[in-house]
Amino acid sequence: MRAGAALRTQAVVTRLELDADRKRVRRVWYKRWNWSEGPGGGSYVVSEEQYTTGRIVILAANAIENPLILLRSNAANASGVVGQYLMDHPIKQSFALAPQPLFPFRGPQTTSDIEGFRDGDFRRQFAAFKTSLKNDGWSSTLTGAPRGNVMPPQRGPNDWNPGTLLDLVHNWGYFGLTLRNKIFDHATRQITLNSACEQLPIKENSVSLSDKQDALGIPRPLIRYRVDNDNGYVRECFKKVIQLHTVVFNAMGVSPDTRVMQLDPDDKDLTYAGSGHIMGTTVMGNDPASSVVNKDCRSHDHDNLYILGSCVFPTSSTANPTSTLAALALRAAEYVKTQLRSGGI
Repeated sequence: MRAGAALRTQAVVTRLELDADRKRVRRVWYKRWNWSEGPGGGSYVVSEEQYTTGRIVILAANAIENPLILLRSNAANASGVVGQYLMDHPIKQSFALAPQPLFPFRGPQTTSDIEGFRDGDFRRQFAAFKTSLKNDGWSSTLTGAPRGNVMPPQRGPNDWNPGTLLDLVHNWGYFGLTLRNKIFDHATRQITLNSACEQLPIKENSVSLSDKQDALGIPRPLIRYRVDNDNGYVRECFKKVIQLHTVVFNAMGVSPDTRVMQLDPDDKDLTYAGSGHIMGTTVMGNDPASSVVNKDCRSHDHDNLYILGSCVFPTSSTANPTSTLAALALRAAEYVKTQLRSGGI
């Protein structure tokens, strides 16, 4: 901003306007909103569409909004793959109570990783994965104990699962010093193993335009997503993950009676979580017929349009996309600077 940038807050891009020859983005249209409190509650106050212009336009709204903007604009989609190949890192978690206190919740969220399954010949049969030794107790598990809101309608076979304050008080009748000691014993021994799995780029996993609109009158995203393809590449990985979790818990001396391993042998009730690592939907490639941007994150279709973020990832690997996302953005920024200084755009 000290260099002259204008920051327009509460501004939502609605569409891109292209030149007549469709080689350049001419305008970026957007709406601005405010929240107005009233006697009967609040409501959005939305401006009419406005536009801004620039020699270079950069979309950096992640892997849901970037393809939505392009689809609303009929832009950058000569390949027909905008919005396709949506990916995440599916997570398989196991949690247990260690035989002695580990004192989680202090320090980093993850204390260590098992990296030995991030690559290898096995990837011909099942997905790669990375296993984290979590240091946030059960906070990210299905129960979220001890603060979670899971409370069975009646007392279960033991008081450690789900282990939430609600269950301990309501179903077990603990209070006072007994409750305090029970929570201290439980919370200090919580351990979670978290394995994030590689997901293949499945074309049908996609973001498209819904027929429903948000409060600004803009189409909402319609998301189609499945974890696996027909050969069970990720599901086979889940089975290997559970085997590894079993080995780790056994080595720690964790009793089988105080561990939860989420696996159905017949895979009829697949339980998994997501990392929130949204990738794909405007994928990078050399061939304009099958990709949206080139190696510099520049649109194949429009000379002055760049698309940044993990949306350009053609594959997912096993770990958080942040470092690669940042590296690609820095490389694109250098290319943009070169173009601006040379007057070549």
